[in-house]
Amino acid sequence: MLGLLLAFSVVLAVSPAAAADLPMLKAMCQSCHGERGVNPYPNIPNLAPQHELYLLKQLRDFKSGRRNDPTMTPVARLLSASDMESLAKFFAREKP
Repeated sequence: MLGLLLAFSVVLAVSPAAAADLPMLKAMCQSCHGERGVNPYPNIPNLAPQHELYLLKQLRDFKSGRRNDPTMTPVARLLSASDMESLAKFFAREKP
């Protein structure tokens, strides 16, 4: 729960212009999903080793509104297409 609160506070502090900073974006994701995309909380999905195209689709769906989540939807709306591609590549390469 603390991770969710931290991630949400980071999201509120990030402007769309700053969203291209990949290390900051990875840190924002890692605050809930774990450092390598694996976390101990059953209600938060593991990102590693999901397929890159699957992760990209989920981010696009959150951004477009096809999927809705109180944490992920606002996060995805901050991301550019290249941000989403970079994050999907990064987490798809991580080991479970």
